[in-house]
Formats: sequence, structure tokens, C-alpha cells
Amino acid sequence: ALKDAKDEDEPIEKSDIRGSRKASDPDTETTLPSSNPNYNADTNANAYARHWERLLRAEQQERAEQAKQRRSDWSPRRLQDTGYDIRNALAMCDTELLGDKMVKVLVPGYSHMDEEEMQPRSRRKGK
Repeated sequence: ALKDAKDEDEPIEKSDIRGSRKASDPDTETTLPSSNPNYNADTNANAYARHWERLLRAEQQERAEQAKQRRSDWSPRRLQDTGYDIRNALAMCDTELLGDKMVKVLVPGYSHMDEEEMQPRSRRKGK
């Protein structure tokens, strides 16, 4: 079982797994987590969720910083050609997902947007 992490930002180390077989001791008997009296499924599930949530939030933050950098460095034409800038569009908050606002983008002249039509100019067929 994973030791209870006091700090959510504390990384989960391989050494935090109790009852795991050490590579240096091949004769050590391993037991299934459910047969271990110290096993707590809720603690393990929470630690697992916190671990992946931290990774996903870090990735989201990195992508947001990259997008911000592109917006400040790239020309308007380059932003349009790569799909970072859509002219004459209307954006409205549609709903929330896991506490984050989800935005619906409407472009005049399109009732239902084909995947091909929504791709950046540089990726469209024939262009």
C-alpha cells in the first residue's frame, strides 16, 4: 500500500510501496495488495488520482505558457495559418468540465463545421 502522503504535491516514490519485492532479494515473497493487512484501497486510489492530476495540471500549464509565448512572438498571419487565431469568430461559454470553462466557437457562414474546414490553412487539402 502507498504511505499516506501528507502533502499532495509530494511525489510518489517507488520506495513508498510496502511489501514490494526488492530487486536485490529475488527470494522475498510478494503478496497481493488485497491480502496485505496494511492495504487501503481508498488511500491507493486517492494517491493514484493525485499523482495523475498533478501531471495533467503541469502539462496543461506548460501548454498554456507555450500558447501565450506564441501569441506574443508570432505574426498575426502565422497565428492564422496555424489555427491559433480565428478571425470573425464568436466565442461563448458553453459549460464547465472539472471546474474549467468550456468555450463554444462559432464562425459565421458555417452551420456545422467539417473537420477539414476547421484545420489551419497550411493543412487544408489543395493549399
